[in-house]
Amino acid sequence: MTLNKLADLESKVKTLIAHLQELKRRNAQLEERLREADGRLTKKDAVMRRWEKERTWLRGRVRKVLGELEAIEFSEPSLRD
Repeated sequence: MTLNKLADLESKVKTLIAHLQELKRRNAQLEERLREADGRLTKKDAVMRRWEKERTWLRGRVRKVLGELEAIEFSEPSLRD
């Protein structure tokens, strides 16, 4: 191999190494962003579950109150007429 070819090969290897290092750096950034997004998703999921529990509880309370109102309505003779 001539010196020019060796120098050209060395240059290409250095370019590839630099490119690989950049890809590793970018991969680390993306992994960090993914961890952060997963954390935000976990928090939002917990909030959503809490809201769903509250919604279910509130529906139960509304049904109970509506049932009580209905019972009052039908138990009062003057209200039925």
